[in-house]
Amino acid sequence: GPSGCGKSTLLKAVAGFMPIAAGAMELEGRRIARPGPDRVVVFQEFDQLLPWKTVLANVVYPLRVARGLPAPRARETAESFLAMVGLDRFAASYPHQLSGGMKQRVAIARALALDPRMLLMDEPFASLDALTRHKLREELLAIWEATRKTLLFVTHSIEEAVLLADRVVVLKGRPAKVHEVVQVDLPRPRNRAT
Repeated sequence: GPSGCGKSTLLKAVAGFMPIAAGAMELEGRRIARPGPDRVVVFQEFDQLLPWKTVLANVVYPLRVARGLPAPRARETAESFLAMVGLDRFAASYPHQLSGGMKQRVAIARALALDPRMLLMDEPFASLDALTRHKLREELLAIWEATRKTLLFVTHSIEEAVLLADRVVVLKGRPAKVHEVVQVDLPRPRNRAT
């Protein structure tokens, strides 16, 4: 949908950060009324990480606080997800030492490590250069193949929507209304060539 139509607002409502004006939202039969560990958001901004913590500590922290994992188990889980996003060699680095794309991969690893039912992504690649955006799209496809997590992904890019999605919801107007729902029947695994 166009800028300002409410894509990010919808995502924030699904996350439980904003109340809805009418109707109801449910996830697996349970009403969504507030934030919860079953839904984790990755935003487009690069400042999602705690700057005083290492990459590893940024992934460990919510595992300890939100999931209550003991330190050794949290560290093991964090290390495996950092390896999944190709950042295990940067575990001791701090956010200011990383590129924008690397910070996004840490945010994705942290979100996936929490094992949410749904991963909500608000234009997470929009601020990146074309090459990094392409690489992260491919990595997200590989991560999805490995985890099969439900993703709700906000994007302006038709190419990105078709590449990543099984179903594209096109919004129109302000406030937005569903203009069309398009099933993407391309086989998986996908890449730009397909």
